[in-house]
Amino acid sequence: MARLFSDAYLGQILTGYGLWTVSRGLARQRDDYLVALTQADAPRQHDYDGRGNLSNQGLLAFCRFFLETCLDQIIFMQGLLQLDALLERIHGYVEGRRTGLLPFPALRAEATEILQAVLLRGELSRGEAQRVTRLPERTARNILKQLLIEGLLVSPTAKGVVQLGIPSAVAYYWLPQLYSSAY
Repeated sequence: MARLFSDAYLGQILTGYGLWTVSRGLARQRDDYLVALTQADAPRQHDYDGRGNLSNQGLLAFCRFFLETCLDQIIFMQGLLQLDALLERIHGYVEGRRTGLLPFPALRAEATEILQAVLLRGELSRGEAQRVTRLPERTARNILKQLLIEGLLVSPTAKGVVQLGIPSAVAYYWLPQLYSSAY
């Protein structure tokens, strides 16, 4: 329960939590996690070990482990993303699709501009697609529609802002280090 609650809470209070999760870090250190969790549930060791039935020292050890795991995952994703390199990989992916080098339907080159704007801003209103691409409204809307259908962009509502999506089919191209370490 603590893991589920922590995951939900971090998702509410931290910007960018979807890019990293503590669950990944805990899963990678499963044995250490279980030891820390057991320490947090250990009975009180002596009179100076908290006020209730459980060990305050054990709880502090678990909290330290949990926060160190969060920091580890943030550092991992920071190194993995390397914004300039990610922008180049997105450009290369769209270019590969535009020229037919990748086994996906073609994309217009201007899709790069939309994807990069969403990555840098966190979200983009649908009306801004035309301004970002400098294309006619209908053409920009069609590119946006294709990106949404393919899951490269996602939106909470039919007319809401769009955010970056990373479907499994493109994970290898955009985040090769993450893909290779996960499989």
